[in-house]
Amino acid sequence: MGTRIFYAAGPGQLLESHRHWSQGTADPRLTALTYSSQFADFCDQLGADVYMISHASPPGDYTSGKFRVRQKPKLQLGGALGYHVAQFAYGLWLFLEAVKFKADFAVIHSSSTYFFVLSIFRLAGIKVIPVLHNTLWPTGYPQTSLVRLVIRRLDGYFFGRFPHAVLGVSPECLRQVGILVGRPQPDRLIEMRGQFSRSFFEAIPAPPPRARPFRIMFAGRVTENKGVFDLIEIAKSVQERQPGEVKWDVCGTGPDFDELRRRRDEAKLQDVVELHGHVLPPQMSEIIARNHAAIVPTKSSFEEGMALSAVEPVLAGRPVVTNSVVPACEVLGDACVKAEVDDVESYVTQVLKLAKFQDEYHSAVSACTRVREPFLNGEMGFAAALKRAFALKTAR
Repeated sequence: MGTRIFYAAGPGQLLESHRHWSQGTADPRLTALTYSSQFADFCDQLGADVYMISHASPPGDYTSGKFRVRQKPKLQLGGALGYHVAQFAYGLWLFLEAVKFKADFAVIHSSSTYFFVLSIFRLAGIKVIPVLHNTLWPTGYPQTSLVRLVIRRLDGYFFGRFPHAVLGVSPECLRQVGILVGRPQPDRLIEMRGQFSRSFFEAIPAPPPRARPFRIMFAGRVTENKGVFDLIEIAKSVQERQPGEVKWDVCGTGPDFDELRRRRDEAKLQDVVELHGHVLPPQMSEIIARNHAAIVPTKSSFEEGMALSAVEPVLAGRPVVTNSVVPACEVLGDACVKAEVDDVESYVTQVLKLAKFQDEYHSAVSACTRVREPFLNGEMGFAAALKRAFALKTAR
């Protein structure tokens, strides 16, 4: 019997993405290469039998060759207690499915369940490989509530004893694992990078000439902890100080989209901040092309793992105004212009600096070219990281 790999993909639309992979095409909804397609490439080369699950809606199940692909939503229970119960229950269900599948390995993305629940996989003889897309706590802002402290302690016990390897999308993700464990085994902490289509970004022209207005874009999930309400305050303050100097494109949807629109309209910024909602890659390409820079104002309350919304503009030669909660800062270096966390005034200062001083701006644009390759060439992609993980000896 060949290798059998169980895969929990998190919240992605796994059925649709895998159908595109099986047809040899990229998912047309995304600019990034899906993790599920990179995983499928690895498993296909290995000749493994595979069971892939996500907790996206709608539910569905199909089998193609050696791949079984399934979407199974989590329980929807109200309140904080309901959330914890749902997380724990989903982890137990994943375990039972992996045991029934007779898995040799379980590759589990963060958000699938609590990490400490994965301890039972190893106890059943299944080598478990957690994949961190988020940090364990917001960088520089560890939560101190009793529930968070208990979860962190339990996660530390898991990471110190049970994983075959741990994959993380940024140095900070793996650094935090090391903090919890105390004495980590470096060869089992494997850093990787999200991967993107080179042709998509090479087709985007260089930033437009510095004619007024200077344009800045935001792309991401529209939620408070992504800083979208701060974005309105930043835009308002910039407009008051330098009328017509800066305009903004906001791409994305989320639970706070209607409130974002209300606040924009209340601030009378309809001609300054354009809300596009969800955009597909062709429109995204056009929006990136007309912008000079991007902004990622994530709040100190969010466990940002890398922020691909910071990476994408840099791949197109546009610098990013962001802060230290976003681990992309460490990876992207001078292509990032750092503001202070949760500080609207600091963002205003950095935005106006980029808009007004050409030397500052061109220096940041030049830095973009120096940090692109790891996101394009596959050498630090998910498949490469899995290859390293599977090559490790079992003993810890």
